[in-house]
Amino acid sequence: MKELNTILAAINMSTFDDEVIKRAVLLAKENDVQLHIIYAIDISVIDIEISLDSFKKKIDENDIKRKITQKLTSIDASKEVEYFIHIAVGDAEEQVVHLAKKIRADLIILGSQPKIKIENYYLGSFENNIAKKVLWLF
Repeated sequence: MKELNTILAAINMSTFDDEVIKRAVLLAKENDVQLHIIYAIDISVIDIEISLDSFKKKIDENDIKRKITQKLTSIDASKEVEYFIHIAVGDAEEQVVHLAKKIRADLIILGSQPKIKIENYYLGSFENNIAKKVLWLF
């Protein structure tokens, strides 16, 4: 098995994030590795009526980072695990894959979506698409 050095956890600010963060912290702690957490704000170019730059200006990155840090603090991760929080705007799949390449992630932790969407039957789920795009990592 490949040695772990860097873990990437992708979250979407839902109730399922707590479990993703807990598992990521546990693995990072057990293996004494860096943990990167990405919150990718998924927007479609078709769906947005304002420019990407002006949309980015309206996002309060500090508030998002504060909320993620609170989740990490609530499970005592901030003292035991070296972590980095990344906020990205754009296609979530592309943002996660881009960061995984950039930080040379050895493991990517994704939550699963409980709702079945009709487009997943045709396009595949977010999780499945990420897995297809990052096979090169492993």
